[in-house]
Amino acid sequence: EARAKLRERLKGRHYIRPGFTVDVVDVMVIPQPAGALAAHMVAQGKLDRSEQIRPNELALVVDPGHFSIDWVAYRRGFKTDAAGSTQTAGEVIVQAAARELSTEHGAKVYAEDLERAILDGATTVAAGKKDVSYQAALEYQAERIIDANLRVIRASVRQLDDGQGLKVILITGGSAKLFEVPLTKAFPQSRIVVVKDSVMANARGFYQTALMQQGNQSAA
Repeated sequence: EARAKLRERLKGRHYIRPGFTVDVVDVMVIPQPAGALAAHMVAQGKLDRSEQIRPNELALVVDPGHFSIDWVAYRRGFKTDAAGSTQTAGEVIVQAAARELSTEHGAKVYAEDLERAILDGATTVAAGKKDVSYQAALEYQAERIIDANLRVIRASVRQLDDGQGLKVILITGGSAKLFEVPLTKAFPQSRIVVVKDSVMANARGFYQTALMQQGNQSAA
């Protein structure tokens, strides 16, 4: 019902600014991480075999962003009944890591400064008058977040497991690299793959999905 309402709300003419309108003819509503999988599948021919999703394999796409962790299972198509979302992700990790660093070094580390350091690719953040390394604190907090959500994530894919196990975990989103180690520890029997250019992967995949849908409609 929610998807149907969203489709109707988005279809039609949208007035962006004076002299510029956009006509939306049709709308598809798909799970957030589905875009990243579409982008990954388009690039499969250029990937190592260990990074490819093979036919009949059960895969899980995990998208840890700033405000939420979203996931969806895939095997010969998206399994929307094996999808979910939690509101503990990048922002929560940054705040917790900032508190941990403040306690460890006896000087205030601001979450805003830590987030900027991460975005800029810096390896240290200001703690009072000195600069300190933050990577270990971030990884520890990311591992805590994954541990807290493992039961829900595993329950999503357990019903699809046919005894062959979860073969691939595809990680995308702005916090993809941060969750690579915790997910590797949590799923030691699965191949862990970080999507290329993970920050923009969903957007690329949504575009490819729309192109394919448009082509299917034209063919029909």
